[in-house]
Amino acid sequence: MDTIRFDAIADPNCTSYGLTETGLEEGDIPFVNIENLIPDATIDLRGVRYVLSSNKKIRPQHYTNKDDILISRARLPGIAAVVSEENEGLLYGSYIIRFHLNDEEGTEFLPEYVALFINSVFGQAQVHRLKSGSNGYNINSGQLGGLKIRRLDKDAQQGLVEKIRLQRSASARLGSLVRSFQNISEISFIRSCLGKEDRENFERMVGDLDSQLAPVHEFFEKFDSESEELGELQEIRERFQIRPTFYAKLPTDE
Repeated sequence: MDTIRFDAIADPNCTSYGLTETGLEEGDIPFVNIENLIPDATIDLRGVRYVLSSNKKIRPQHYTNKDDILISRARLPGIAAVVSEENEGLLYGSYIIRFHLNDEEGTEFLPEYVALFINSVFGQAQVHRLKSGSNGYNINSGQLGGLKIRRLDKDAQQGLVEKIRLQRSASARLGSLVRSFQNISEISFIRSCLGKEDRENFERMVGDLDSQLAPVHEFFEKFDSESEELGELQEIRERFQIRPTFYAKLPTDE
């Protein structure tokens, strides 16, 4: 692959470690931690903790800026996510290192693409090789700087980023459907305990799911039946799967 080191595209003046705090149930400023970093390169604020704005430990570098790349450095080292415009101005914890692409080589890369590459098998295999520690792994900014990123032209990067966004949207819609079925199961149980009848068409609707989803299953089967080379990469990928494929939690409804 045609690659470039991460530290060649990251601005060293913007690299910093997060705020050392545990976070509060309530506060003024959302406090992003490892659990909020999602391997599809987004930040999930559900369950986020907070820090009071009066906290004297806070420094300017502890606030997030748009297009920052946040990478976990401990516990689950090497999970990368990008700060969106909506998440600008949040605080991030000490188990996270903040990077920002520089104004030279970095302009040739999209932050989202860089984060997705780090979260893929190509990035995770490198993280596995570079991380250190015997009682809980960790990785530092210098080691992360040694990650090699695949060079792609901007259009190709944008296409990949848009594809992942579309897939996340589809997953969110299906996730919403799953939650609806879970909710209906509880309601059905309650109705039965109260001596009320269940909806008659529910069983028929569930029975029709297989036929309705058949084209989706067919697509997935064709998508997975690729070359021997990709099959080998899939096997390797299982060793470095940081969380279920590109999702840490059930995506939010969109």
